Amino acid sequence: MLTEQYVPKLANFKYACTTKARTILFDDLVKIVHWLAPEKMFNKDVRYDVKCEIFSFGMLLWELTFEKVPYQELEPMEVENYVKGGKREKITFGHVINERELEIQKLLEKVIKEAWQQNPEDRILLINLFNELGRLQSKYKNVQELSLLPQKTLDLVGSAKSEISDVNILPDCKDLVFDLEIETAISFDEGIKAHNSEKYEEAWKCFKYHSENGNLYAKYWKGYYLMNGIYIKKNIEESARLFKETADKGLPDVQL
Repeated sequence: MLTEQYVPKLANFKYACTTKARTILFDDLVKIVHWLAPEKMFNKDVRYDVKCEIFSFGMLLWELTFEKVPYQELEPMEVENYVKGGKREKITFGHVINERELEIQKLLEKVIKEAWQQNPEDRILLINLFNELGRLQSKYKNVQELSLLPQKTLDLVGSAKSEISDVNILPDCKDLVFDLEIETAISFDEGIKAHNSEKYEEAWKCFKYHSENGNLYAKYWKGYYLMNGIYIKKNIEESARLFKETADKGLPDVQL
């Protein structure tokens, strides 16, 4: 949470859980439903993972941007039905006075919408999320002109009410120009293409990254590379462990 002086503080430790742990059911779970990922709403026994965190971070970023709790005028069950139906808060910024503000708004909107995608696999990768915000911070690291305003003074026209927002429509950011190059992780599908093109180093780095972020198919491919010694040194023991894990979790290719 943030204090009135915008100092971040850790709070609500009773809601904490380890990565991939089952969500604990609290009597006051309604207090966190505004930031909860839809897959947890559909099935409370779904494992808690980084994709859930990314969704919640997207909601937090919206809250910090518009200075209000998401869906604050809705009852908890209404919030759940909204989110499960693919609806989100409306992102409507007020009038901008220069291109700098427009660029910041567009990138914030892009990151927020990529974070709260309905399908967990469609959400922005954690490393790419950090890189996007890092690029913005690096470009505008001189914050003299970006001093914080008192709360509730921003002109955020249209954000006073919750409105249906199509989470699949992202703003056009093709005209944004960044002067800082940061390497980003490629998608899993791009990793498969790299493998098929015999770009094994690129494919290995992709499978390794996505396996560490819970992608079962990436774990399978990481095991495949370790088993066959493709780009990386053979490790039959680790390969067997990965194959067993993916099979136990229902990946059909490994169960055959």
